[in-house]
Amino acid sequence: KELKLHCDITRDDTLYYYTTCSWMMWNWLVSGLALGCTLVIYDGSPFYPNKLAAWSLIEDYKISVFGTSAKMISASKRFALEPRSTVDLASLRMVLSTGSPLYEEDFDYVYTHVKPDVQLCSISGGTDIVGCFALGNPLLPVKRGYLQSISLGYPVAAYNEDGAPIIGEKGELVCEGPCPSMPIGFWNDDHHQRYIQSYFSRYPKKWHHSDYILIEADGSVKILGRSDATLNRSGVRIGSAEIYRAVSIHPAVNDSVVVHIDAPDHILLFVQLSPNHTFSKALSKEIQQHITTQLSSQHNPNFIFEVNQIPYTSNGKKIELAIKALFNQGPDTPIKGLSEDVLAEYTQIYEQKYKPIKERRRGIVRG
Repeated sequence: KELKLHCDITRDDTLYYYTTCSWMMWNWLVSGLALGCTLVIYDGSPFYPNKLAAWSLIEDYKISVFGTSAKMISASKRFALEPRSTVDLASLRMVLSTGSPLYEEDFDYVYTHVKPDVQLCSISGGTDIVGCFALGNPLLPVKRGYLQSISLGYPVAAYNEDGAPIIGEKGELVCEGPCPSMPIGFWNDDHHQRYIQSYFSRYPKKWHHSDYILIEADGSVKILGRSDATLNRSGVRIGSAEIYRAVSIHPAVNDSVVVHIDAPDHILLFVQLSPNHTFSKALSKEIQQHITTQLSSQHNPNFIFEVNQIPYTSNGKKIELAIKALFNQGPDTPIKGLSEDVLAEYTQIYEQKYKPIKERRRGIVRG
């Protein structure tokens, strides 16, 4: 359904999606065979042996539907790549992006430096459903920074804190009815307790996906980040994607991850700097002022720490919850999801820089 109706794929198309075999997008990709289209399978870095390696596949194999990640598009923009000037993109009619929100500036990059008449579709769903809750629509115009429409057959809504559907406001992604690709249970969960707790505990008999979204009156959707990683500052909910977008356009920042610490209500921003930039108090204040100017003082992080690595899952999603757990609970609590070197780096920051701040706020003095 998603390939045929939302992407209008036929046997005349050549479909590519940058994915590992362990990600649900592999299943999504190979489903193209049911429509008779040709698949292009790629293993390796999208930027090796040169920065245009992935984009060059379009010319080499006459790809018409090119699937990638928001991170790859953002990196191409950061590398100042211009596929439009160096690669024959005549066959290309659609670019798909998933894994994380695609920012407005990334839309601008694609239409300026890739192809001006391509259909750019940001898509979002879940491994749980092996599909999309919102994605592209060949009958609608592309809207900068948005997913074009809700997926056919999925009764998706945004719910407010009272559990009521809302339009034009930020809320929780809820699927109000069953869909064929939803799982019916978990292994070793005979009484379905974990299954119900995972998806149906907040809104009985309605699927709660833990994404923070905005649905507009025209049906377009904006993904604002994971709701379980939402920055809840003084009762005001802020999507992490809002801060990532603002930080991504600061020239000194190569990448970042942001978390909220429940007590004492701190937003912490971890930044990986771009080459030829050095971290300092002045730069930290500059980044804070930049965020305030782009968004508001409510979005401004209390503290900014420099890091060497921003952790990602194998599917290209930032690992926010593990960092949040570490800085909320401390390293004595088992932390899952971070590699040993990343855990060591962030633990060191916690012990040497953030823990003393928390203790001073609580009136604890070390001898």
